[in-house]
Amino acid sequence: MNLAQAVVEAYKRKWSYINNFSVTIGFANEDTAKGIGWTEKDAKDINLNIKNIDVPQLTCTPIETFIGDQWRFHNGRDELYSIRMTIRDEQMLRYYRMFSTLYHLTKKRYFDDVKLTITVFKDPDYQGEKQVKLAEYEGCICTGVSQLQFSNE
Repeated sequence: MNLAQAVVEAYKRKWSYINNFSVTIGFANEDTAKGIGWTEKDAKDINLNIKNIDVPQLTCTPIETFIGDQWRFHNGRDELYSIRMTIRDEQMLRYYRMFSTLYHLTKKRYFDDVKLTITVFKDPDYQGEKQVKLAEYEGCICTGVSQLQFSNE
């Protein structure tokens, strides 16, 4: 294939755009959602504020065993999943305050009361496509809220 043919073929492909996604955050306990100030409006509007989300890398701890004069390899337990989100804040750091409160609640309340379900969808890139659920992570817990860096520079 020459360069001209490769370019024509590349233009025919329906490439996936990684900036075309949406996320839902569900709380297992409605009292927790209310306690941090999370509303139905936040559930709908969070996608306006999410700058990016890093879904977990799927890795495991390999099992290596020497049996019968041969090495045997298998996939072992999955490593812990870690999801990172960057959120643009508004209204006097409203989301920062909500997720900071959630983080502190994870230390004081039972896991089932503070766990989240995070669902990531791939939104359509082209006409005729439909939204696809990419991943759903149940039983998530807020293990950290990044620092704020204020500067007068």
